[in-house]
Amino acid sequence: MTGADRTVVHVTSAGTTTVECDALAAAAARLRAFAERLDGAAADLMTATYEVATLPGTPEAAALDQALRDVRTAWYAPHHLADDVRALARGMAGAAERYAEAESDAARAARAGLEVAGAAAAGSGPLMLPLLVSTGVAWVADQVLRDWVRNVLLWVRGGRNPLDATIDGLPSVPARLLDAPGTADALAFVTGALATTLPPWMRSGRAMEDLVAAAARAVPFRPPSVTPLLGPVVSPRVRDLGDAMRLVGSTYGHGPVGLPEATITVQRIERADGAVSWVVAIPGTQSPGLTGLSPTHNGTNAQLAAGRPDAMSAAVLAAMAAAGVGREDPVMLVGHSQGGMVAATVAATGAYAVRAVVTAGSPDVPRTLPPGTVHVALVNDMDGVPSLDAEPGTRRADVVGIDSRSLPDQPFEAHDVGGYARTADAVDAALAEAPEDSRERQALADVLGVGPGGATTTTTQWVATTPPQAVLVPAPAPSPQAVPVPPEPSARAVSRGS
Repeated sequence: MTGADRTVVHVTSAGTTTVECDALAAAAARLRAFAERLDGAAADLMTATYEVATLPGTPEAAALDQALRDVRTAWYAPHHLADDVRALARGMAGAAERYAEAESDAARAARAGLEVAGAAAAGSGPLMLPLLVSTGVAWVADQVLRDWVRNVLLWVRGGRNPLDATIDGLPSVPARLLDAPGTADALAFVTGALATTLPPWMRSGRAMEDLVAAAARAVPFRPPSVTPLLGPVVSPRVRDLGDAMRLVGSTYGHGPVGLPEATITVQRIERADGAVSWVVAIPGTQSPGLTGLSPTHNGTNAQLAAGRPDAMSAAVLAAMAAAGVGREDPVMLVGHSQGGMVAATVAATGAYAVRAVVTAGSPDVPRTLPPGTVHVALVNDMDGVPSLDAEPGTRRADVVGIDSRSLPDQPFEAHDVGGYARTADAVDAALAEAPEDSRERQALADVLGVGPGGATTTTTQWVATTPPQAVLVPAPAPSPQAVPVPPEPSARAVSRGS
């Protein structure tokens, strides 16, 4: 998923920090605009020189002519300054581009090296198992050793016994093994090994893409069916990103009422002036298998990652149409994990006027969002799921919230939708300090802003299923030998029937 600009919001125990990742490129653009103004000033000075030359030959005219010549030939002349500013802009833009390319190339090279290492381990025959086990042991030992060094340093400053502190930290090691960089490295190693099992004609040299494509081809697309739950749902109006994530949590059934899997929540917001906007909340993976009645299974994950048609995205489009979403109505699509991948896929179709896509703990998908669509990506730095796209360093989101406030005690706790709701609250606070004309605030206001007079909301829920398709097998045509031939009527039979 791509975006033109990016603002990164880091949420840590020390508070929230906003960083403009594309500040170099933006500053270069402003410098180029300033250079054009200086060019205009230089042209004005040249025009003034020509006009002074037409004046009568008085001392005043001569003094003015000399002053204009001095300004045009000095080191601070506008055209000289314009050249310097333009050179500075080129340098800043080039630095930003080279930095981005270097980061992407380095990540790609590291991933390729780990894939080769995994393939070598898989091809080592009897050494494969010891290599994989030793790699896992080294990975765990690295985390424990880091704890030990940190605890020793704290002990020197008057902290607790480093041995006791390290032992107490052992339960959190599995969760830390799922951090995004480590998971990406481990994933590259494992996929490199698994890709060796594919036939040669299915290998392109990119192990993750090859495996995902193979899995996606093995999962057939089944058209979904969308069924409304009875009656509107009582749900608070979504006012910001935190409310949007809590709406996703309720879509999972977090609350007093349990919901079926693959429940899609659609909230209609009608302003006092009659304008209508929509928020669509999409849950993540809820079934471990590759197929099933509910489309929120791992087969859908493979199809989304491979860019192939999937049932959950089709179900969301069907639910939006059934709920009455207008083609030009402003829409926010918000999803957690797989739901974020689905949200980006739905937005990329261009079927609706999606102003914002909010993803939480979601891997990227090979889709390009339409121009004017803002992508708000919430990524917990202890959550390994977003790294499953095996493309570290390529995320191009408009807003990335990184929550480092607490260390999870259990694997995948950092992936919980409730934690992402808290991260979204912190990002809301940071965005409140951003300029009102920023892309992020404008996109959210288009959907959630109500203006004077307030707004009314109506929330409906829709359940997506992929029922098995009946396969009609035509009956074989009977052979001529099997067709009974009626006997020729005898004269006696004819006479009896007359």
